[in-house]
Amino acid sequence: MKSKTNFLFLFLFAVGGFVIAEEAKSQGPQPKVDERIELLGIVFRLAEVPGYQVLFKEYDEAINRHFAPFKTHPAVLAAKLLRGKAAAFTHAVHISIENGRVVLPNANSEKTLEKLVSTRFRQRAAELFVKQLDDFYVKSRFHEFFEANREKYRKTEQNFKAINDKIDYSWFKKFFGDVNLEHWHFVLTYIGDGGYGDFCCFKDGHKEYFVTLTVLGPDAHYPDEGGFTALVVHEFNHFFCNPIVEKYIDKLTPATERTFPFVSNNISYYYNGKTMPYEYLVRACMVRYLLHCGNKDEAKRQMLMDTRDGLFWMEELVELLGRYEKERDKYPTLAEFMPEIVKLQNEIVTDEYVAKLRKQSENRPKISKTNPPDKAKNINPALTEISITFDRPMMDILGWDTRNIGKKTFPERSKHSPPVWSNDKRTCTIHNVVLKPGKTYNILLNWDVRAENFCSTENIPLHPMRITFTTKAE
Repeated sequence: MKSKTNFLFLFLFAVGGFVIAEEAKSQGPQPKVDERIELLGIVFRLAEVPGYQVLFKEYDEAINRHFAPFKTHPAVLAAKLLRGKAAAFTHAVHISIENGRVVLPNANSEKTLEKLVSTRFRQRAAELFVKQLDDFYVKSRFHEFFEANREKYRKTEQNFKAINDKIDYSWFKKFFGDVNLEHWHFVLTYIGDGGYGDFCCFKDGHKEYFVTLTVLGPDAHYPDEGGFTALVVHEFNHFFCNPIVEKYIDKLTPATERTFPFVSNNISYYYNGKTMPYEYLVRACMVRYLLHCGNKDEAKRQMLMDTRDGLFWMEELVELLGRYEKERDKYPTLAEFMPEIVKLQNEIVTDEYVAKLRKQSENRPKISKTNPPDKAKNINPALTEISITFDRPMMDILGWDTRNIGKKTFPERSKHSPPVWSNDKRTCTIHNVVLKPGKTYNILLNWDVRAENFCSTENIPLHPMRITFTTKAE
């Protein structure tokens, strides 16, 4: 009976290019490794929750050595129930580590807890999970592990400071209005995949904002620094854009729900018709930031990628936000300009517009099947070839994006031989694949606007696609 009660409480808890002036640099948050983020990340990594892999091999091995006896600890078992793309990082910003113990501060709100039950039960669930984390923290000697890796963290922080210094944090105040950077936090972690944003409310009314970015280790080289700066700006944009969109969501979703069936898997993998308005505004603001920095080529490329993915009126929205920047005397904040954005969207999405999208979608080549199947689990790591079959003959040119963009991992190969097409030009197979156990792989098709390599014989490109699968663990 006790275990069932604990399960209930845990279930209820489960929701949850320019270098700027030195003066401007000092105003922005500095990249730091946060012990709370590492604690929750490692717990979720031990629980084998998808999305919490560690690509920094030395660190992953250190985790296995130090925490091997604790893989069945109650906190780890609880993490299996609290599975979610950003669950660990969401919960981490709401706890504290004080005097060697993990606690749930009274000053924090309970915004991450499910609101289907009374406050008393939400609080009890939170207290139970924090007690389990505290027990894990103490018994596993987590702080010793954290201190043993302190030099790695310090070096990673120092390396990313050079990238972070290229972000013009003064833009946020110029674009959105009143911004207090004192409450912003830029967190680095070796666990996970990508960037996440969350905030914590306090009883005095202020909020602390956290952007967490997964990195590859202290000695990793990051040639595409612009990708990292863009990701950080993107995540901070969400903190401003989401509340604005929320107020107008009922007026925005009818248009996005009508057009969502025609977006690429690249977008539909993460969003739906009701969440698309948030992403529209965040990405359009991202382009305005790039233009502010004088990055016109990158801004244009970003708009092309967004439009091709299914954010169909991105160019029009970016242009409209340019008008907002010029008319700040009339619109002091983006929230006051939001009715103009709603008006633009609803003027664009007409019956004729939807019919045009439908015709374009029908004329594009489509994928009939893949091997392994998309989103498949427990794939045999002994598999040595991957294939994609299309619904029509295709041009027999290379169409695989093998770059590890943003740690979206493409399978390794023992020999880099070119892909092989079937006689009917419908199936493309890549050989000599080397898969590792318990790993999630991502294959990007026509991902980059500079490489629309999968095209039909009529030269119509495949919509951007992402195929993902996970191999069986050892």
